[in-house]
Amino acid sequence: HVFTDRVLNARGRLETWLIGADTIRPLLRKLLPDAAFETRPRLSTLRYSEPKRLDKLPRRSAVVAFSVRELYAVAARLRRERGGAALVFGALSPRTRNAQVGLYQAGEVDHLVATDAIGMGLNLDIDHVVFTSLTKFDGVGPRPLTPAEVGQIAGRAGRHVHDGHFSSTIDLGPLDRGLVEAVERHRFAPLAHLYWRTDELDFFSPLALLGSLDRPPPQPFLLRMRHAEDQQALAALTRDAEVMALAREPAAVRLLWEVCQ
Repeated sequence: HVFTDRVLNARGRLETWLIGADTIRPLLRKLLPDAAFETRPRLSTLRYSEPKRLDKLPRRSAVVAFSVRELYAVAARLRRERGGAALVFGALSPRTRNAQVGLYQAGEVDHLVATDAIGMGLNLDIDHVVFTSLTKFDGVGPRPLTPAEVGQIAGRAGRHVHDGHFSSTIDLGPLDRGLVEAVERHRFAPLAHLYWRTDELDFFSPLALLGSLDRPPPQPFLLRMRHAEDQQALAALTRDAEVMALAREPAAVRLLWEVCQ
């Protein structure tokens, strides 16, 4: 819902650029009918290869895991059998993450072990991406990755005109042929909905704020965000008599909301 809010409300002084996947184009046309669209094709080729054993990984490989426990287990095995590995996952501090990325980029280690955070904003010299799983926990429960998510992560392999490869581990087994074709051809189903939350908040009282957060979306393809941590924190704090006694003025309610966020 944060990204949707930026699409709807954040504007540059002269112009605004939204950079992302083509799967969102149909919804952006509805939200921003005056927007112009430009497409930039991938210059390198992304190809699937047969499942890999961890002890036989080629150099410049990234192994993608979807739990911290598995992440450390894979890293420990690579360090034991292959000599070294850097780790990247969302909970690392920026300083630690940058240090780990630096180890890999400098060639001090040949392998990178990462969560799907690698698919969001990290551009590294990776030749091969290996999946240990195709299931992730999304904050509510485990679910399978969508083909577009697999493509986003696998697309870290190869840079500019340098081709890349993706595969699974031997334990995971071969990837489905339909999934492979979708990733190789960069053809994914368009998004059917976006998460949304109102930006018209009522700071008269904590309960009024909670009520305003439950406003329904203005379009059927916008889904109200139901599991946001800041809203859950606010709901919990409204059951605290001491907090409610302090949050009696709009300025205090705004401060309470900042704390929840």
